[in-house]
Amino acid sequence: MIIKHKIDAFLFEIFPDTKGMNEAELERYFCEFYSTGLYKPTVLVEGNLITVDIDEKTISEQTKDYQKVVKLCENGQFSEAKLLLLRLIEENPRESEYYRIYGQILSDEGNQKEAINYLIDALRWGNSNGFALMMIGNIYAKHLKDTQTAITYYEQALNQQPTDIVSLTNIAFTFYQSESYEKALEYINKALAIDATYPNSLLTKALILIKLKLEEEAFNCCIETLKVIDKFPHKPYNKQIYQSAIEEAITLGEHAIEFFVGKICIKSYTDKLQFEGDKEIEIVVSDAISTPAKIEYAHRYKRDKHRVIHKSAYPGVDHLVMHELTHLDFELQAKKANNNFLFIASQLHVDKFRTDHLKMIEKLKKMQVDSESISKFEKSVFDGMNLQLYNTPIDLFIEHQLYEQFPKLRPIQFLSLNGLIKESIKAVTTPTIVELLPSNLLRASKVLSLVNAIQFKALYCVNYIDDFKATRDDVKLAMDFYDEFLEYKQDRHPGEEYEIILHWGKDLEIDEYFELQEEENESREEGLSFADEIERKLNSSEPEIYQKLDQKLFEKYQDNKEIDKAVIMFMIAALAYFKKLSIEQVKLIAFEFATVAELGISVEKENYTIPLISNKTFTGKEFLSWLYVSWALAVPEHLEKMGLKFEREFELARGLYKNKD
Repeated sequence: MIIKHKIDAFLFEIFPDTKGMNEAELERYFCEFYSTGLYKPTVLVEGNLITVDIDEKTISEQTKDYQKVVKLCENGQFSEAKLLLLRLIEENPRESEYYRIYGQILSDEGNQKEAINYLIDALRWGNSNGFALMMIGNIYAKHLKDTQTAITYYEQALNQQPTDIVSLTNIAFTFYQSESYEKALEYINKALAIDATYPNSLLTKALILIKLKLEEEAFNCCIETLKVIDKFPHKPYNKQIYQSAIEEAITLGEHAIEFFVGKICIKSYTDKLQFEGDKEIEIVVSDAISTPAKIEYAHRYKRDKHRVIHKSAYPGVDHLVMHELTHLDFELQAKKANNNFLFIASQLHVDKFRTDHLKMIEKLKKMQVDSESISKFEKSVFDGMNLQLYNTPIDLFIEHQLYEQFPKLRPIQFLSLNGLIKESIKAVTTPTIVELLPSNLLRASKVLSLVNAIQFKALYCVNYIDDFKATRDDVKLAMDFYDEFLEYKQDRHPGEEYEIILHWGKDLEIDEYFELQEEENESREEGLSFADEIERKLNSSEPEIYQKLDQKLFEKYQDNKEIDKAVIMFMIAALAYFKKLSIEQVKLIAFEFATVAELGISVEKENYTIPLISNKTFTGKEFLSWLYVSWALAVPEHLEKMGLKFEREFELARGLYKNKD
């Protein structure tokens, strides 16, 4: 196709920029104007006529081949791409971009010397080829360790395009590698001033700030990198940038621990809570606990101090201590608002759970698992499910508060939560667990874990949601749960997390395995919370309640068929004590009696105690009498399982107590 233009007033009308140009300038102008892709036409200026010769067939063929080269390179088929490029260079040796791509392939293959030769050819045919300039700079910086030469090429690229953030970032990184950190910071700030959403620049700045000992700012840059990638998921950012940002954030969390950032936060928060709660708080290290950290409230353990216990070595343990202190903070708030509840799981709930999941037991029996191991597994699933439901809503509020009120703790919080989320993924995707756990319980656990993962993504933009291998419906339910939390968070009142527990328990169909009771008097206040109770049991190696009421320890007493007047008197005292309590309080105490009885009770011994009944010790016979009364009142349908033959004594004691009233 031939296009002709007369050099006259009309030409200047439709091409106003050409007015005043000489022949050489007109040739360059129309060559650029009629270029298609990599193809440039032939332009001839003679007299007052401009002739543009466009070879449409060549344009079509070379454009198609060029696109094929790009695709081959994207698929890693470099050998085929090189053969095609060599043919294109032979057909059109003036095209700079052909040499540039060939040089990049050679660099990727490790042939840096020959790569430079081709990239120089690219510049000979197009000295404004910014990609070629950057490629040569990269080779000198990364492979040949020649910082000065690399900067020469980078600066030349900037001369061609001053707002090129890639060149600015490369220069900054080169100065970083040469330990010229202030100079590196100067260039990376220039890049971010042009585009604050370029992940490579943000991560490079984080690396520079680390070297400058500005680690809090560096951590923020890492998280900003993750936020940008999360905001623009379809941009072709290298996954390595995303993973590197996570790794650097983790390292910064470890550094924060080394520099006692967490300890400073703990001291500040502890002082505040001791003042508000009027009780001392002690931090204790113990590897005997089953969880990474726990809190023991003074009033529930009959101590004059609250105690936070944590394991000696655990990633981000300072964050876990702060987490437990926030539990105490919320407890104090709820008490002041008279809106504190106890999470109760009685034997009735255990029995309901067992009835609902008989198939799980049968499956284990078919696998020839012994009864003691089955009982322990069943108990661990029950306790674990309830603990997860009890903790998840309040943990969301806790992590949000820590994030907002303790920004210096964030690197450690990131380190800790990242590890905990990975553990929760393993817990619901391990094949053995998936096989053994009933589908409804696996779903409930997975959804609750997903809620924590969703919050982690919201805070730090690290996305582990797909790793849970959850269904679309389960992810949606977890999202709905998190949205509900967000609604409560806007105007949270002390104790509102208990409402969420009830809602989520119902939605997950596990609400029949627990109940919430308002903490309304001192007798209940002195009892262990559900979480405390389960923690104690998790640390115990003893079998289930019904398996350890050792009849031999009081066989002598049981064989006596006469009415025992002492037992009757003990039972009357028990009836009088239990009368002032609600039936649910009696259930808790009954459960405590049976739990202690797991270890065996001897009528010959004294000084037995029950945590829920303060300031009282029992003889062996008195203990068994109170145990019988508590079960007879609270869970009479299970009384026979206790194996105590006190029917006549109880009947007489109840009659005498009524007559006394």
